[in-house]
Amino acid sequence: PPFFFLLIRRPPISTLFPYTTLFPISMRAQAGELMEIMQDMVLSAKLDDKDRFLQMALETKARMEAGVASAGHRFAASRLQAMDNGVGYVQEKMSGYEYLKYIRTLVKRIEGGDWAGVQADLEKIRACLMAQKGLVVNLTADEVSGGNADCD
Repeated sequence: PPFFFLLIRRPPISTLFPYTTLFPISMRAQAGELMEIMQDMVLSAKLDDKDRFLQMALETKARMEAGVASAGHRFAASRLQAMDNGVGYVQEKMSGYEYLKYIRTLVKRIEGGDWAGVQADLEKIRACLMAQKGLVVNLTADEVSGGNADCD
């Protein structure tokens, strides 16, 4: 049966940073529901639940620290690759020791009373992701599924 594929991308700030990409896929019958979920996820996500956000940050911190203890050689290799090329640099920032340091700082900010600052940062990220300037929407669908798409 026909499917409905939507790709939303933010253009990179520089060649070092990849696109922010969402890849939802659904069958034609569920396309409306998919759009509602995407809208809810991107536009309506609650960014004010301090306790839940702290819990997620603490879980990430614990997982990352356990990874350093059990696979420290991977973290060392990641840091070395970060010095060698742009892709290694981005990977280090997003999943290496630099990311662990960021998560530790984030936890300290939340526990130290800077929740308002963290929440403001989250809102800025959402605003940047959803700014219309430069937004690319790729829609792949058969004629029946995509025939009513508004292309403005």
